[in-house]
Amino acid sequence: DADGVFRRYRLLVTHQGEPMPTLALAALAASLDEEIDIDLGRGRIRVGDVVVPVDDEGRFLLRYTTPERSDPDTGDPVPAYHEFVPAFDVVISGNNLLLGGEPLIDPADYEGKHIMIGPSAAGLLDLRPTPLNPRAPGVTAHATALDNLLAGDFLRDLPPVVSVVLILLLCVGAAYAATYAERTVAEILLIIGFLAGVVGLAIGGYLVNFWVPMVVPMIAVFVAVASANVANYATEGAEKRFISGAFGTYVSPALVDQLIENPDRLSLTGERKELTMFFSDIQGFTTLSEGLRPEQLSEFLTHYLTELVTIIQDENGTIDKFEGDAIIAFWNAPLDVEDHPVRGVRAALACQRRLIELRPEYAKPIPDAPTEGAIPGVGRDIFTRMGLNTATVSVGNFGSESRFDYTALGDGMNLAARLEGANKQFGTFLMISENTQRAMNGAFPTRELGRLQVVGRREPVTVFEPMLQEDYDVRAEAIHDYEEGLQFWYNNRMGEAEKAFAKIAEADRPAARMLDACRRLLEEPADSRTSWSGVVSLTEK
Repeated sequence: DADGVFRRYRLLVTHQGEPMPTLALAALAASLDEEIDIDLGRGRIRVGDVVVPVDDEGRFLLRYTTPERSDPDTGDPVPAYHEFVPAFDVVISGNNLLLGGEPLIDPADYEGKHIMIGPSAAGLLDLRPTPLNPRAPGVTAHATALDNLLAGDFLRDLPPVVSVVLILLLCVGAAYAATYAERTVAEILLIIGFLAGVVGLAIGGYLVNFWVPMVVPMIAVFVAVASANVANYATEGAEKRFISGAFGTYVSPALVDQLIENPDRLSLTGERKELTMFFSDIQGFTTLSEGLRPEQLSEFLTHYLTELVTIIQDENGTIDKFEGDAIIAFWNAPLDVEDHPVRGVRAALACQRRLIELRPEYAKPIPDAPTEGAIPGVGRDIFTRMGLNTATVSVGNFGSESRFDYTALGDGMNLAARLEGANKQFGTFLMISENTQRAMNGAFPTRELGRLQVVGRREPVTVFEPMLQEDYDVRAEAIHDYEEGLQFWYNNRMGEAEKAFAKIAEADRPAARMLDACRRLLEEPADSRTSWSGVVSLTEK
């Protein structure tokens, strides 16, 4: 073969235009006393009952054997068809016979057998590579060929059509599997599996007397897998990069991974969906920003926004946008978040708790120069108002043909923004709508703050202040008094409401605000409240 290994044996050569048998075929014909029937057109040479499958050059594949072998039909062990005898033993045996002594080899053991003579010493330059031995005596090829002829035990080349079909199946299978392999480990196992399959096919072919090529199928598997990876990079890879780029700054890395693994769950077009929406804004930010240099403001906002965004994304929230210091976020898009009201409220409470921890650091004097790794001081306490609402809105990519954002639109989104601002009315820093309060199903304790008539809405909305259980327990008595005063307020019993709110006004900001409202109303004529509804109207956003 081209690599110098003796795998095939030529049974015929042409001499002066006539086909002549080589050593193995001539020995077989002589021992059987049969003529050689040559039919290369049909790819065969016949000697008696022995039909040898050959190619158009009269060659056939050698089946090399070890001394221990079995009958191809029965599987029973049989003696080797050839064995090696040192020439020295033959010479000594002949000499002993001439001298009347005992030979090392009994001539009777070799009667009627084929004897081939060949050199095995390295210096005689007749050592040839075979599939079983890289330095076999050259006569081994002749002996193996005669062995195969006597046994009628031949390997056949796999038909070209079958080879092509096999390679195509391997290529398609490997490419298809590589396309859907989602992890590197899976792809490595896939390659190993297909290569093992090629080896298995070769072994199986050998057992049924067919020579199955291994190199071309193995190369084909590698090429198919490589091509599939290139195609994946160009198609799915591009899609994954798009998703990662489009949503990497909006949602948590865990959600990005889910989107990449299940892109069919992603809807980039607008859809109607129930979301829990979040708005936040720093109290007095305009005054704060005027007192800071641009680099100081940038350093503070980077730290502040990073702290809050990390909490929101840890709860699988999606960052819609930043508007200066304001954060707009929502839950339940682009991926479904089953408990989105609970996650939204929990994130807001966690943000407030984190701000309590950061407030002393932010209140430190403004440093003259940035301090690497330090929390930036801005010289004042930082309080952030937050509002949440749960409602069905439109969510998706909105904008122009050249520029768009993944955002949510609708009345429910506007209400969440109004609730953030409505905290001013009650002196609170976290407010949720009755929809969110109802949807979170008691996950956190709340107190009812009142009924609001927000700008742009006809129907009033009942608003609540959520809190952690430990905070609720500490404030339970004051909350009870507030709720009692709120019922008097709803029932237009301003004198009793004033007394209830007055008991806790010094320690409770919402009570202090309601107390002021009660006193203003008590100063007005009683008949001015004849159509009293207990609704507080907001005159600004």
